[in-house]
Amino acid sequence: MRSHRRWTWGLAIWAIVLLCHAALLPSAVSANPGLRVDGAVVIVPVEPGVAYDHTLHISSETGDPAMDIEIEANGFGRALDGAFISLSPADIDSPYSAREYFGDIDRSSFVLQPGAEEQVNLTFNVPDNVGAGGRYAIIEIQARRLDEGDLGTVSVVQVPVLLTVSRTELIHNGRITSLVVDNVTAGQPMKVYTTVANTGNHHYKAINQVILTNADGEEVARAASPMTETQVIPLSANLFEVSIPLSEIPNGLPEGAYQIESRVFREDGPLIDSETVSFQAPPRPEQQRSTWFWYLIAGLVALLLLILAGAAGRRKRKRAEARR
Repeated sequence: MRSHRRWTWGLAIWAIVLLCHAALLPSAVSANPGLRVDGAVVIVPVEPGVAYDHTLHISSETGDPAMDIEIEANGFGRALDGAFISLSPADIDSPYSAREYFGDIDRSSFVLQPGAEEQVNLTFNVPDNVGAGGRYAIIEIQARRLDEGDLGTVSVVQVPVLLTVSRTELIHNGRITSLVVDNVTAGQPMKVYTTVANTGNHHYKAINQVILTNADGEEVARAASPMTETQVIPLSANLFEVSIPLSEIPNGLPEGAYQIESRVFREDGPLIDSETVSFQAPPRPEQQRSTWFWYLIAGLVALLLLILAGAAGRRKRKRAEARR
């Protein structure tokens, strides 16, 4: 247990270091056909009633085609696998949206020439009544090749915006909404799927740990997921898939009742939520073969007894006939 805590805290420290690194240094993202964006992540603390600026540097290589660039601010969605989803204004249904803060994009469309670099200034205004927690948006940059006409290849770069309202209560709650055990098969890893929803008001990364115990409460095996690569934002969820290796158990789990406990931890250590589910392991192949073997033996013994009983009856009748 101590080693597990050290492992969890070690990952948490690295996560914090990487998060700070992303917040302090400009981030670069490249996309086909060669579009490069510096400053492609915005993770900053903000104050109510203050305007902020963020600069994007958009460039391409000399051998790349000219590209038509369009930039817009959208809502921030997140899929179960951690992928970002750019939401149009009509699809935004979150009190944590910062999309409306971006009223001024100085160059929302332009042509990027081969080998050129263009600067785009983003201004976002935090309202006085912004509230507590985090606010989120995605700046979507679309690049269309001009040498292919209106049907040209379109590349998309998404710039995630994660704002933290300073000096407000940050709530990092979560709830496991689904726990499914799959593939209880001899010789195969057991799959455990855990879905956790962020029910707080601020983003976080998370780790999932699953523990397998038998009917006596004894631990059989445990495994853990990697930390989520992207932040789980409020009102979104993350699906963890953890494989429990059963290679140390010859021929798989013995038949019987078992329990899986799934625990989700925040990147800095605290437990977010835990849930348990019970399941029944089917008979192992050798158990099934053993059962049929003993059925066969019992049948043969019963047949032998019937044969012996029949033979004994015939001898008895013959002796009775001889006395007559």
